[in-house]
Amino acid sequence: MKCPHCKLDIHLQPHVSELMESKEGYWFDRFGTCPSCGNIIIDLIVSEGINRHFNSKPDGNQKVFRAYPQTTSFNEPNEVVPEYLRKDFIEASLIITLSPKASAALSRRCLQTILREKANIKKGSLDREIQQAMEHLPSHIAGAIDAVRNIGNFAAHPMKSNSTGEIVEVEVGEAQWNLDVIESLFDFYYVQPSLLAQKQEALNKKLTDIGKPPLKTNTI
Repeated sequence: MKCPHCKLDIHLQPHVSELMESKEGYWFDRFGTCPSCGNIIIDLIVSEGINRHFNSKPDGNQKVFRAYPQTTSFNEPNEVVPEYLRKDFIEASLIITLSPKASAALSRRCLQTILREKANIKKGSLDREIQQAMEHLPSHIAGAIDAVRNIGNFAAHPMKSNSTGEIVEVEVGEAQWNLDVIESLFDFYYVQPSLLAQKQEALNKKLTDIGKPPLKTNTI
């Protein structure tokens, strides 16, 4: 797992104890200390149905709720990403465990905003906008963004495409995948162009110092 404090991959050796039984199932608490940074991690887990025993490898009958810290396993977007997109991404990542449906709604809206602002597409449904954007993206990102439609099963849930902010049922792994794709788009559309611009600015300064013309710039 990734430590929510230091963001390093760790092997947590937690303590688990049963708390109580409720109509939702059997509740457990799980806590441990990150072997890297020393901070504590606390989860609440409910095992649904008649399964009273805690399973260290969560399955479909267990739900995990992060009690502390209220952070996300995703890295905070680079500062070159517009603030309104950063806020949507961070909020979607913070609530992904508590409400995958709400998280996916936020990430779909974020995805559509990125495509409309950076991919030079005609506005329409998210489904059609993804198809347009795929023509101008590297193959690995195009394939990933296309999977947003497939994993999200847009055909069965047209609201995801036509009203991106609607909170509707999500498929297994959909909310996580949406955020993974947005991270890739942040890097492609904002971070890498910014890094290239910085390098080019430094090179142009050197060229100017020796009396040569600066390089021409291209924007994505």
